[in-house]
Amino acid sequence: DDVKKSLSLKFDKKIPAGTLISAIIPSSAGIRLPDIGVMIKTMSKYSVGGDFLLGIVYPLTFAYIQPVGSLTNSTSISFMPGKAGVENNVLIAFVPSMDMLVGEKVTIRLPGFSGENVPERTDFLPPQGSLGQYSWNNVLKELNLFVVSFVGQGTPLNASLALILPAHGVRTNQQSISIATNSFQGAVQEISFAV
Repeated sequence: DDVKKSLSLKFDKKIPAGTLISAIIPSSAGIRLPDIGVMIKTMSKYSVGGDFLLGIVYPLTFAYIQPVGSLTNSTSISFMPGKAGVENNVLIAFVPSMDMLVGEKVTIRLPGFSGENVPERTDFLPPQGSLGQYSWNNVLKELNLFVVSFVGQGTPLNASLALILPAHGVRTNQQSISIATNSFQGAVQEISFAV
């Protein structure tokens, strides 16, 4: 949003010029990253400055900020025909808030699901999109989707494959299903998403 937000630090002793200052803000302080993450393209809007006894340091952009990606609470999974214990067409959809580059990977953990082990990167059957290759590890219950062409931020992505649903079914808000990505433009650590 357009509201300027700032974090103020106060020093209780003199700090010599040229001293590297590091501050760790615990999550208990209630500061949250933006829902859309922190993208390389938007890093110039973050700055540091100060009002010191010997003068004002006008805001300067940071030399480096670790990118943090986001799937903007868009991740969904659906099943057809939606029957437990049998093979279903599993459709996974999400919208990355960051660009995704060729070779990057999206990992989805699906505990209790099963299917034929596909250990190597394998092409999806046509029509192919930006997520044109996948692998499935039936031991880890892990689906890996590989980016095969550039994906601009905000581009809806989806992938579909056949897997056997758990015999006990899949519950609404089941927290064991998760997604992560290694995107250079902003990684997303493993997070659960609601069914």
